[in-house]
Amino acid sequence: DRSENENNVNSKDSHRTQSSLSNTTTTHEHDPGSESNEVLGDDTHYINSNNKKIKVAKNKAIAISRNNCLTTTTIETTSVQSSQVWKYAIRCPNSNFSICSLCPNDKKISTNNGSTSTLRKHLISEHQLHELALPNNKRKRIDPQISNNKKQHLHDLFIKCVIRDGRTFKDLQKPGLKKILQELIPG
Repeated sequence: DRSENENNVNSKDSHRTQSSLSNTTTTHEHDPGSESNEVLGDDTHYINSNNKKIKVAKNKAIAISRNNCLTTTTIETTSVQSSQVWKYAIRCPNSNFSICSLCPNDKKISTNNGSTSTLRKHLISEHQLHELALPNNKRKRIDPQISNNKKQHLHDLFIKCVIRDGRTFKDLQKPGLKKILQELIPG
């Protein structure tokens, strides 16, 4: 449905410019015979075509012709990007980076494999968007339900086990054995 709309836009008028932001696609139409200045929501750069200069900048969608007519059409589209951080950044296509919309120098932030962690940390620390912080769902520490004497006895048994079996103390830190120890000796 969206690609059909884009095909219609491209085939109807070769002088129609289209730009996409995270949840909105804005289409700008202009008369090829009139001089116009257009500012669209996308990366910042200049384009020369038919003796006119078009500045493409972030977060703006304005098309003003010589006779001060404003012609814009907005088409809402659905986005797969569901994280709230995408309100403040633009994903670079075919890249593991996004551009922060709030930074004046268009700072590139790593979003490797679609991860938003680095972008979220940037928005919180640099732009004080604390509402983007995720709730802390770390496991709560369980109070030990084992006496200190029992704990010391088990500690001694593990030391003897490591020495007798010729293991290293790092073996006690391996994920499998660590999980068993956490279940046997909470806290």
